[in-house]
Amino acid sequence: MKQVAWNSIGLDFWRLGRDTAKPSSETLKWYTHDVNEQSNVLIIGGTTVDLIKVIEEIGARVTVVDFSSRVCSELQDYVSNDTKIINQDIVNDFKDWGETYDLICSDTLINRFDTNEAIQFEKNLYCILNSRGKMKSTVKIGMYPMDHELLEYARSNNISTDFWDEESKTIDYSMAKPILEKGILPHGNIKRENLLAWYGNRGKEKRFDENDLRLLFKSWSDIRIISDYDDRVKVEATK
Repeated sequence: MKQVAWNSIGLDFWRLGRDTAKPSSETLKWYTHDVNEQSNVLIIGGTTVDLIKVIEEIGARVTVVDFSSRVCSELQDYVSNDTKIINQDIVNDFKDWGETYDLICSDTLINRFDTNEAIQFEKNLYCILNSRGKMKSTVKIGMYPMDHELLEYARSNNISTDFWDEESKTIDYSMAKPILEKGILPHGNIKRENLLAWYGNRGKEKRFDENDLRLLFKSWSDIRIISDYDDRVKVEATK
């Protein structure tokens, strides 16, 4: 289902979406700290074009993996021919690649997962990192404005809020489809019909706090969480 969501917008997320959805220049510096020409870097999520390009400029070996066939296809027009693009779901269709990485990056990706997906994501990353390799990711803390908008609309119109589970802090956008038309918020210049398809097929997403992230990477040798901007944090976990 989530592949369908991202196939509906592809790289429009990067080209037409909100600038606040992109990593800042300071965040890009954080990602690339200690990256050099000998580094083998995996970037999960092909919509983070700015991150891909700055790592390419350093001369590192870059691989990008994304489960959206549209994202992978469109990405070829924006990245170096030396960058390897893999159309695969690193969570649900993960296989032993027979390759390890010094650094794995993802940008606001963990908060797109439900609890089980996040756990499998952490396990798979651990398998393909070199000894003492690092995982870096920004994570949106708490609920999105869209989450609040949908809940407010549902409550004010006496509509079920079953799409939100308070105990697990998980929203299921597919269950909110009947009210998406009324509660959807703009996302840059992405077309409204594409936004509806994107949200309607995103399925379950957990809303994380810092304690959730520390628990997710508790078996790693080290985890550091620092403020990014607004309601995001930068997470650096060392194998």
